[in-house]
Amino acid sequence: MATIGQQLTTAENGYKRYLFTDSNFNYSNGWINNSGSDMISYTEGSTVRFNCFGTSLTVLVYSWSNRGNMSISIDGQEPLAYKGYHSANANNYVGFVATGLTDRWHTVIITVLSSLGTLRAVDVQSNGLGISTYDESVVKKDRTLILHNDKYKKWNPEVKGGYFSVVPAMTSATTPTGIVEQSSIWGSGYEGFRAFDKKLNVHANGAWHTGQTNGAVPQWISYDIGKLKRVVRVAITARLDSYVTTQGVKNFIVQAYENGTYVDLAEFNTIPWVAGETRTFDFNNSKHYQKYRLYIKWTYGTSAFAITEIDFLESVIELSAHWSAYDTETISTFHDFLEWGMEDRNIFERKSSELPPIPLINITQNITSHEQGSAYSQSLNLSKYTSIQSLKI
Repeated sequence: MATIGQQLTTAENGYKRYLFTDSNFNYSNGWINNSGSDMISYTEGSTVRFNCFGTSLTVLVYSWSNRGNMSISIDGQEPLAYKGYHSANANNYVGFVATGLTDRWHTVIITVLSSLGTLRAVDVQSNGLGISTYDESVVKKDRTLILHNDKYKKWNPEVKGGYFSVVPAMTSATTPTGIVEQSSIWGSGYEGFRAFDKKLNVHANGAWHTGQTNGAVPQWISYDIGKLKRVVRVAITARLDSYVTTQGVKNFIVQAYENGTYVDLAEFNTIPWVAGETRTFDFNNSKHYQKYRLYIKWTYGTSAFAITEIDFLESVIELSAHWSAYDTETISTFHDFLEWGMEDRNIFERKSSELPPIPLINITQNITSHEQGSAYSQSLNLSKYTSIQSLKI
């Protein structure tokens, strides 16, 4: 078992290591890539958020004499402080260890408290589901308990098993699998596949850079997976050096190839980037496509630009949404409904419909002798309907 201050050059047996460059880490403003060694922030209060699965995790730091204190909060509990420097200037020192967690998904928030914050990696049990993007709903109480047809029922929403890349670490435009294409390149060493190589290298050999004479926007870069996938997230890592202020992506469209043309899935506008910053962009996509691309409409400059890394990710459904039924004797009505009783009926699938005409019954015989005309009536069982919006007579 790892101990605070220990150097772990590799993950322990039974654990898997996730480096600071993993697209599931959600960094707030203020974090920058420290030449491929770790992610650092000089901004007090800046955070990195993610979810992890399992009963334990280990947070590793790039130990250096100027590294400061940080805190970690798991599942919204009271933050616990830890430090980023341990006896030597080196990679992969244990800053924090959590054990005895419930074997499920957890939320994790790491916050910079003072001086210089750092994140090198996180080790998570390899027999679990690893890490995924931050989603606080995994620990929220699901207030969906209802009584229906003499059965207590509870709604179980869809469970996502995290986000996973559909792109391997590309070593050329066609290897190991798939095809990378781009609108232009600066020259040899700046090809589009370098944005899919899963490496954070220096600008000259680790990024896609658009052409010298034809590199201004609009530009595009695509990846043909070779099979159908439902991509719902894009991760982008900005240029690593100071040129990011004029070569950061400002506006782009996520597109998919269908029936000989590209269809727009989502459009995003960004704020200025920090060098080496990674951001994730989520969007709704109900269909499976083989080929996706980014169509860059605007950057923060007027000339050629570079993108260090791009990733297309799918979300694997671990469990489909469903209702669970319970025997009435297993429910302590008063207390369970106080804690779990449904508050929001939006989970029900609602739709508007027009009822067929309902014949009226002639009640003219009820009219007294001094009244004239005909009268009709019909009863309507309102308990069958959520609401009546209009009546036509």
